[in-house]
Amino acid sequence: MSAATEETAKPKNAAKVKKAIDLGKSLKSKDKEITKADITRQMWPLVKDESREVIVEAFVKGAGLTPMGAQTYFYNCRRAS
Repeated sequence: MSAATEETAKPKNAAKVKKAIDLGKSLKSKDKEITKADITRQMWPLVKDESREVIVEAFVKGAGLTPMGAQTYFYNCRRAS
């Protein structure tokens, strides 16, 4: 793959995506008992209007998920909403 095909998707609302990532990081650092599923469910309202690629990237950065795990949480959040 070339660098051009690996470019990250552009968010519609970069401020909300950044807020969601910061929320995920703060939840993870404040509460050691919180699950990754809880973190992504709290991030979801901020990023739900974004593309799948942007949401998966936010879940990876904010909740500390692997890319494959983030896709699973994306589908779970989308199905629940």
